[in-house]
Amino acid sequence: AAGYWWNTISVHGTRPTLASRELSSMVTLAAASLYLTWVLEQQRAAELRERRQQRALREELEQRVAERTEALLATNTALSKEVADRRRIQDQMLLISDSFPGYLAYVDTEARYVWVNLAYERYWQRPRADIVGRHMRDLHAPAVYGAVEDHIAAAIAGLHRTTEVLVQGGGTTPRSYELTFVPHREHGGPVLGFIILGLESTARHAGEERARRTERLAALGTLAAGI
Repeated sequence: AAGYWWNTISVHGTRPTLASRELSSMVTLAAASLYLTWVLEQQRAAELRERRQQRALREELEQRVAERTEALLATNTALSKEVADRRRIQDQMLLISDSFPGYLAYVDTEARYVWVNLAYERYWQRPRADIVGRHMRDLHAPAVYGAVEDHIAAAIAGLHRTTEVLVQGGGTTPRSYELTFVPHREHGGPVLGFIILGLESTARHAGEERARRTERLAALGTLAAGI
């Protein structure tokens, strides 16, 4: 504005006076101040917009973090509950299996023990930790493992099998055991492993043998009486 006013005076040939020059300087200073003020206002407005954007972004991030944290806490709570439920079920199953009056074990598809009951510990005279994870071949005598190897393969293939094996201990009376192999599936899927249920049948065989001997003696007595 001051420049326009000065140019107008120059065009009309009027010599600017001291007062007019001072007025022009004042107008120029005022215009410069107004422009500087406008520039500063624009900068402040831009800074304010940037701060607002940063605050909005920070609030959005904090909201996302809070939502994610809440979701993680809910997931952790659910997982903790599931773990506790599984541990309780496992403890109940162990209690039931330890109360079973025979041998009970779960074996995977590689014929390795996954868990065994208390009867297995007593039979092998070693803790569960020394049985679990070992292959059946590592614990049983070659003759015993050979007698059940086909039944193990059948159980892994999904078939129920029952057999009887004779175990000859070192310097002890042979003992017989009736073993049942039950394949384990979930929802009709592939076989995940199998359960072994074992009952000692030595006493039953001894009773059957005594009964047969009694019958033979009775028959001989009848024959002798007839003669």
